[in-house]
Amino acid sequence: MARLRYSRAGAEAEATRRAEAFVAARSDRDRFRFRGTFPDTAVRLSRASKHPVVWVATFQLVPANGDVIDGGELLVSVDLETGRVGYHGYPEHGPG
Repeated sequence: MARLRYSRAGAEAEATRRAEAFVAARSDRDRFRFRGTFPDTAVRLSRASKHPVVWVATFQLVPANGDVIDGGELLVSVDLETGRVGYHGYPEHGPG
């Protein structure tokens, strides 16, 4: 198993970059605004790094034409160890 060479801030920045690229590939990408990235606490720490390797990026849905939406978040999981990126909470689409 190779060691990941990220500082905690570097891991968060890389997870954010990959999540933003994932959302940018969506046809409705203009409707989402990045809110933040945090470690996925439901995933055990990896021996490949002393910092979290699985992160969750949150994007807020921006309503069109003054519409009001309750909730409206898109959660993207990024696993820096495996390279998988997908919708958080859907194992067939990615980590988390």
